[in-house]
Amino acid sequence: EDGKQLCEFHSMEKKKKIKSRNKVMKQFAQYEH
Repeated sequence: EDGKQLCEFHSMEKKKKIKSRNKVMKQFAQYEH
């Protein structure tokens, strides 16, 4: 059970990182245009 929870938490953290990375990329795109 603990392992499962850890895995879910880890994937959630990954999604958060990807989301924030996408935000940064969008900001860069805005500057370029």
